[in-house]
Amino acid sequence: MRQAFHTTRLRQTVTPLRTEQRRLRGLIQGLRPCGCQAMTQTYLYLNKSIRKLFLILVAITESSCSSGDRQDCAKHIKEKILPGSSVGVAEAELQKCGFKTTTDPVKKTLYGDKVVQGTPVSERTQVLIKLEDNKVATVEVTTSLTGP
Repeated sequence: MRQAFHTTRLRQTVTPLRTEQRRLRGLIQGLRPCGCQAMTQTYLYLNKSIRKLFLILVAITESSCSSGDRQDCAKHIKEKILPGSSVGVAEAELQKCGFKTTTDPVKKTLYGDKVVQGTPVSERTQVLIKLEDNKVATVEVTTSLTGP
């Protein structure tokens, strides 16, 4: 009995959908003689092309922004690591920017080294942080270009 109810309910739902589908087919076939179908297809094609172009632009923007942040942060590292900051904060900031870090407890320094590979020329950024009482005393940043 329960299954009969579901079958009846399904038929009641499907019947109006089929009627609407037939009505829409009739409307579309009625458009063909006036040339509206060609305009509709052109509109749909342009709409799809605009969507694809928009998605490509978004993908390009996202990829360029994410790589630019890492390269930019190397140039602004002096602003991010301030004197008085702890060694852990300074090291974390360097690693976030893509630097390879080394700590020398005897000389009380923290070194950071980063190389951005280019086609003919590579850019190397080195950071030297002098420490006092496990806090940042000074930050020195040097950038150089290396090539063949």
